[in-house]
Amino acid sequence: SPLFLRSAKETLEEGMSFFGIVERFPESIALFRSVFTNTSGYEVSADAENRSEIAGGSLSSRARERLEELNVNDLELYDFALGLFRRRVASLGL
Repeated sequence: SPLFLRSAKETLEEGMSFFGIVERFPESIALFRSVFTNTSGYEVSADAENRSEIAGGSLSSRARERLEELNVNDLELYDFALGLFRRRVASLGL
């Protein structure tokens, strides 16, 4: 519901000093280290990364529309989180 979405946005912005974005992992680690000081460095070698293959598949246009309809709040929250993440990272000069 819109009420839950608004609450989730407020919690993310005001109640969480840190969250990361998987697609922006290196920046997430840098942000983590800026929030939680005295943390050691963190690097993962390419051969130790845990990567899954992108699963293929196709949905009918009707199924895709229904999926987007069911996830409209999730997608809006994700877009909000990305914007907040970008601002927080930018404040570090990254």
